[in-house]
Amino acid sequence: MIRAVNPPPNTSNGDAPEKPLAVLPLIVVFIVGVLLVVASIGLSTAAQWKGIWTQVFLGTGTTIGLGAVLFLLQRSVFVKTVNAVAEVERRVDQRVGAVEGEVRDLRTAVAEQTAGRHARQDEAASGPTSELSWETLNRAIEEATRNNLIQPDQFRVRVSPDPRGLRLKIERLWIVGRGGPDTPLIRLSPWSIEQGANAAAPVHWAQDQQASVALDDVIASLERAGAHRLREGFEPVLLQHNVSASVDLGFRNQRGELNPPLKGATIELFNDDIVFTDAGVESLSSGLLATASKFPETIKIFVAPRPPPYVRPDPPDGFPTDEWTVLMECAESTYLGRTAWAAPRKGLAATMPLGLPPKGPT
Repeated sequence: MIRAVNPPPNTSNGDAPEKPLAVLPLIVVFIVGVLLVVASIGLSTAAQWKGIWTQVFLGTGTTIGLGAVLFLLQRSVFVKTVNAVAEVERRVDQRVGAVEGEVRDLRTAVAEQTAGRHARQDEAASGPTSELSWETLNRAIEEATRNNLIQPDQFRVRVSPDPRGLRLKIERLWIVGRGGPDTPLIRLSPWSIEQGANAAAPVHWAQDQQASVALDDVIASLERAGAHRLREGFEPVLLQHNVSASVDLGFRNQRGELNPPLKGATIELFNDDIVFTDAGVESLSSGLLATASKFPETIKIFVAPRPPPYVRPDPPDGFPTDEWTVLMECAESTYLGRTAWAAPRKGLAATMPLGLPPKGPT
């Protein structure tokens, strides 16, 4: 018995469902075709019929029978193809759903990792404010250095309410042990606008020292240097606040939360709006005020013309003159204090590393 396998109704395009295939009429047509073929053969052999009618019966029966068979086969192939396509689509949909789930899971995992990293950064930035200790200060400076948020050899914070007052330059150091582990230290160097990092001898804060001991060592160093004005304005709480504010500012800039963004790594947070960076004097509200290139290095030249003299940049429109003067004095002490040696080399001036004595013309 021949059975026709019908495809499922297709209503995706809004058409009516396809009608089931009528098998009985096709069987009748097939039988009729077979009977015509048999009749043609029988008449031509038994009755000795000659002429066109036997050929008509034979051709018509063959055509009808084969047509019915081919139609059934075509419908069967069509139904199987439709079912195969539907199965492929089902598997594709399953795979797409699985991939979408994997993408969602990956997106969620990445978002969790990013949120965790930001939380660790925020915790490191706020550590000195919560409790000033060697560990919290070291972690804040370490995170800021790792993320290129600060200039590690220049970073400092103001520890006086006076804009001309004391700064502390903060550096992470390691003392190489002989046969033992290296010893980490934090160097606190008193810094002033007038003398730079030479305001007093630096203090080395050991890991096992309390913050009060290290800060008292800073005061003692200022007293030994006779820097009484700087010593009187020393406010340890500003060390906590300004370290945290500087590191937090760097993280917010890295995440794209500042507009306009800072263009360089932080050297000093001068106030709530002005930041000294390695790119120059920057304003959080109006962008770059003066590039570092406006403050040329102090170059010692042997056989070369001297550079043009330094000219202090003019204040932007609306900027108070007295505040600009203090700001430029601090900037000049920051940027103009760099020194380089230059000697002619093949017709050009060659710059030598800071601190190395000149070797003369080569």
